[in-house]
Amino acid sequence: MAPSVSKSQERLFQMVHAYQKGELKGKAPAKIKEVSSHILESDAKDFAKGKEKGLPEKKGSLKVRILEAMVKSAFARK
Repeated sequence: MAPSVSKSQERLFQMVHAYQKGELKGKAPAKIKEVSSHILESDAKDFAKGKEKGLPEKKGSLKVRILEAMVKSAFARK
């Protein structure tokens, strides 16, 4: 997996990774819980790492990027 392509994607996966590690517990929004159930922790970590410096705030549709990450994660499991 590659690092995030936008600041918003990086922040999303930082929250997903924190939820998977048990740092958010019951405070997590439903979207975070849904994404975390469909992506490997190592993939969430890859997307979450890096520096936001130089990244655009948004790039394309967030739903499309999340679905792409889930598909890549599913294929990585095989």
